[in-house]
Amino acid sequence: MISSSLKGMIEEFIESLSSAKGYSANTCRAYSHDLNEFASFIAEDHQDENQVDLRGNAVRADEVNGLQIRRYLAFLYQKNKKVTMARKLSAVRSFLRHLTKFGVILDSPADSILTPKQEKSIPAYLTVDDMFRLLDSIKTDTLFGLRNRAIFETLYSSGLRISELAGVNVSDVNFPTGVIRVIGKGEKERIVPIGQKAAEAIKKYRKELLESSHLRKGVMQTDRNEPLFLNKNNRRLTSRSIARILEKVIRDCGFLIPVSPHAFRHSFATHLLDAGADLRVVQELLGHESLSTTQKYTHVSIGKLMETYDKAHPWGLRHLNCLKTKELGQKRFVSAKRNKMTTTNGKHGLRYGTDASRSNLHGTTILAVRHKGKVVVAGDGQVTLNDTIIKHHAKKVRRIYNDKIIVGFAGATADALNLSERLEAKLERYNGNLTRSAVELARDWRTDKYLRRLEAIMIAVDESRMFLVSGNGDVMEPDEGVLGIGAGGVGAQGAATALLNHTGMDAKEIVEAAMKIAASTCVFTNDAVTIESL
Repeated sequence: MISSSLKGMIEEFIESLSSAKGYSANTCRAYSHDLNEFASFIAEDHQDENQVDLRGNAVRADEVNGLQIRRYLAFLYQKNKKVTMARKLSAVRSFLRHLTKFGVILDSPADSILTPKQEKSIPAYLTVDDMFRLLDSIKTDTLFGLRNRAIFETLYSSGLRISELAGVNVSDVNFPTGVIRVIGKGEKERIVPIGQKAAEAIKKYRKELLESSHLRKGVMQTDRNEPLFLNKNNRRLTSRSIARILEKVIRDCGFLIPVSPHAFRHSFATHLLDAGADLRVVQELLGHESLSTTQKYTHVSIGKLMETYDKAHPWGLRHLNCLKTKELGQKRFVSAKRNKMTTTNGKHGLRYGTDASRSNLHGTTILAVRHKGKVVVAGDGQVTLNDTIIKHHAKKVRRIYNDKIIVGFAGATADALNLSERLEAKLERYNGNLTRSAVELARDWRTDKYLRRLEAIMIAVDESRMFLVSGNGDVMEPDEGVLGIGAGGVGAQGAATALLNHTGMDAKEIVEAAMKIAASTCVFTNDAVTIESL
């Protein structure tokens, strides 16, 4: 040790991390930031105690004691999370042990300090459907669109860190074998597979890049050591630039939850483990040195959890269905309305949300159509319980949130009203943002043990968006602007789609005609239709 001051010793320690241990520049930078913050705090603490101006340079390492480290943790507690406190304390420990090793101090005062207990949090990840939706939303009609699609396909396909992806060269990708070579933390090299989708996206991007000669000034087209992904100046794309690109993609896609580049890595690991991949294999793919680091991805997704519960618990869907099958058998009845034979086994009941076979209620048919700048929602009035029509003029279509939103429900009336009130509360909270409100309601509906028992499904529309919200936690937006739910929802949706594509009718005319068709073909639908429009 050459320096005698605390800050001087920190600089020497950081240099040893880089030269002797091979730590990356980012890791060394993080150590330097944390230790210099610690040194500044110790200097101020000495100044307060001794009434002298030390500025941190005259503080000696042997003057640091356990009480000061505890005060430092108390200082950190005011502005940092526990995980950050643990990281900073770890840096201090490593530094003081380094000084002990070289005889600068006899014992490390940090060894007696306990690490703050960590909160156990589940890594943020996207579902498979959300991941596909995000990737498919990236437009590929430009060079940079092709590049962006290739970037995020590769992140998800191979589970790379964003810094690893930024460092990949053309020569690192082996298309015939379907693998990619990456340099991870500590300059450790590993080989990971690259999926077919990602490989095709990279090929399309590189082909377009080579053909765009005006973007290739001064770059040899045959140079395989050039960066795989380039910015507009023909230079290597940085990690920060990739993060900014993702932010724009998220905004364009309409995602309401924050998604970081590392969420692709979390999603990669989670989806592999959910599909039954071995934990050791996932560890190798991610480049983790310790298996305990990989174990954080063994969390159970809510879908898997509910599936297991429904199969195993006595009150789960599987057992309830078995009981109801024994109780109901295959009852058949002749509809007094149309004299048509049908079975009451849930086939014509609720088609989304909670399983229709949990109830013998066949609810209202709801149809929504967006066409020529108008959106129209209609619902019939019939409600059937077992083999009896118990209501002819039920009203399951209504306006909420200052008449700016129309909702339609198929299912039990009480459940429908409950969900309607909850959606309106969400709209009030999120200032009328239907997308955010629908997502939040669907999440509550899926995870809340009381809401899960509600037997209903919802269509919610405003002037620009149309959503189906179900108890599965799904929020779906139709591609063609037509959506049908309930007993006759499939027939009504099919009729409306055909009318929309092959006639010149407006939205209201399409809805009226489609509902008449549904009423004539489904015994659980009548022609007492309620219509609302925006």
